Amino acid sequence: MTDESSVEALAAYLGDDANAAPASGFPANGRDVDQAGLYAWWADETGLAQLSNSFDTELSPLIYAGQTGATTKNAGIERLSTLRDRIGRNHLGGNVRSSTFRKTLAASLREPLGLELEAPNKLSGASNAALTEWMHAHLRVATIGVTDRAALAVIEEGVLELLDPPLNLMGMPRTPLRIELSRRRSALGQVAPANGSGGSPAPVRSEAAVVEAFCNHLQDNGWEVGRDVDFVDVKATKEGVTLIGEAKGHTTSPGLDIDTMYGQLLRRMGSYERDVRYVLVVPEMLKAKVERVDESVRARLSIELATVDETGTVRW
Repeated sequence: MTDESSVEALAAYLGDDANAAPASGFPANGRDVDQAGLYAWWADETGLAQLSNSFDTELSPLIYAGQTGATTKNAGIERLSTLRDRIGRNHLGGNVRSSTFRKTLAASLREPLGLELEAPNKLSGASNAALTEWMHAHLRVATIGVTDRAALAVIEEGVLELLDPPLNLMGMPRTPLRIELSRRRSALGQVAPANGSGGSPAPVRSEAAVVEAFCNHLQDNGWEVGRDVDFVDVKATKEGVTLIGEAKGHTTSPGLDIDTMYGQLLRRMGSYERDVRYVLVVPEMLKAKVERVDESVRARLSIELATVDETGTVRW
């Protein structure tokens, strides 16, 4: 399945709109839905016009593609998810936190559909329903099973290179559209003041806001993110690598709290076998407190530092 001809055949299948079925009929009209595999999302004329107008550029009708169920490349961890799970549960039935594609659509259509946030990266109930309704009305999806889960991630890379869907971000060439899409996705992590004054969002200072901004950053860069997992603030995975993050916000005793955070992270070390990254995440104003532990010591312990400024921008 990994030879060039098979990748080309899979890309040709997904790139033929005759193989795409209406999202409203999924999974009954899908192919190989109970297998791991590849999928491609197609927009109809009306939906494509809305997306194109949103970015002031013409998009191709095959807007997004991906895989589900691939064994992780580095650690060899087998995933059991199927096309039915990914498309039905996450893309069509989830929310912007559970689906990269759904988050991308929300970011793209936030203004045209008047979508509203009730919390960072969480659409209101009405807006989430409106996005699902739009997907059912204007999207079709092509699916095809791939039995070799170990090769699926590599196959996906080859297929995406051939198809170049405009709304895919991870591993794709940077374009003005993708740069703007990344900005819009990040903006979903910020909510305007509840009083409707139209002022700037509240500055990112609390621990919850710091965690939110860091998780958004990870998701935008292809990580699968969990919060408050195994007694850590952030646990994320990507291509077989596990990331463990401990976070602190601005407090009345920042020095003591940063020392506590170091201890919390050190206690996690040794709990994971390999391919683990440990990250301390703090507001930019607390960077100096973290750096009281010399950089050479942090390097020997393989502890990384990520800072979040008051706009939610992550530097890592």
